[in-house]
Parts: sequence; structure tokens; C-alpha cells
Amino acid sequence: MMRWDTKQMAGRAASIATIWGVSHLLSSAGGRKVAQKVDRKFDRAQLRTAMSVRRGARNARRNRGWLAAGVATLAIATAMLTRAARKG
Repeated sequence: MMRWDTKQMAGRAASIATIWGVSHLLSSAGGRKVAQKVDRKFDRAQLRTAMSVRRGARNARRNRGWLAAGVATLAIATAMLTRAARKG
């Protein structure tokens, strides 16, 4: 037989009531308006991020020589730092 703890039952009831309250609040006219505003902000930020990634990829494609030079520079610098750390 399973015994129910009062604290545990109160916690479950509170979490269910909280979920119901939030969903009820969001389904009201004011809640829907706020939710739409938040969604628009999120969509705008997501769009900005996607555009930035596309712009970076396009710039990398258009400047392959510079990209290769930058990667080579990083590889040389890493090799020099590794070598200096081993000597020290």
C-alpha cells in the first residue's frame, strides 16, 4: 500500500494549479496580445541571427583567399605557441 505525503500532494496540486493559471492567463485577450508581442520579438531576433549567418557565409565565399590566409595564420600561431610552451 502506498502512503501519500501531505507535502508531496500539496506540491503536486500547486504545480497543477500554476499550470492551469498560466494557461488561463495566456488564453485571455491581454495574454494573447502579450504572447504575440513576445513571439514577434523572438522572430525578429531569429531573423536577424539567420541573416547574419547568411551574410557571414556569403562573405566567406566571396573572400576565399582572405579566409585561407586567416586560417593559415591561426595554424601558424598555434604551432608557434605550442613550440614555445614546450621549450619553456
